[in-house]
Parts: sequence; C-alpha cells; structure tokens
Amino acid sequence: MRTWHYEAAVMATILAGTVLLTGNQPIEWVGACAVFVMTRRVSVATRMQEGEKASETPTTECYPWFQRYLVVGECLWTAYFILLGAYSALVGVAMMLLYPAWRRFYRGWRPRGRDKVARS
Repeated sequence: MRTWHYEAAVMATILAGTVLLTGNQPIEWVGACAVFVMTRRVSVATRMQEGEKASETPTTECYPWFQRYLVVGECLWTAYFILLGAYSALVGVAMMLLYPAWRRFYRGWRPRGRDKVARS
C-alpha cells in the first residue's frame, strides 16, 4: 500500500467516528464525505507542491501560494462551520490544517526519491 492509502484510511476513520459520536445524522455523513474528498484533493496538491519545490525549474511559479490559500480558506471555513454546528466539517478543517505538518514530518523521515514520479 502507498502512503496516501494509509492517510485516506486514517482520515475516513476519524470522520466516521466524528459523525457517530455527534449523533449519526445523514447531513453529517454528507459533510464527512465532502470533507474526505477535500482531504484527498489536498493530498494530491501537497504532493504536486513538493514536486515543484524540489524541481530546479518549477513549472508553476505560483506553487508557494497553495499553502497560504489553504490556511486562509480553512480559517474562514472554521468560522462558518462553528456558526453552523457542522462537527465533522470542523474536524475536517483540523485535518486539513495539520496535513502539511504531517507531510513535512513524513518528508523529513522519507525524503523524495530521485525518480521523476514520487509514489507516496
């Protein structure tokens, strides 16, 4: 299994647990599924950002902005979800904000290979 498989399993487990602990409402399941898909998008985007950063000549000059937009967007979503009482979405915000730190830790432990396509 690849790293992203394990990441997805952990995220799905946390989200499902949150829904079950906060009343098991159908709308929370919809929110949890949406958050799960967003975590996968951030996973792909983070890996693409890692590739751009490692490249001698990045193909996308705006790649450093990904992190900034992620943090600002998640802060705004936090306010919205608190006002709405959307608990699985709030847990998702925490996971999104912690994900880049996890990747930095992971890349410190397992640096990118020299191959053209990193498979983690």
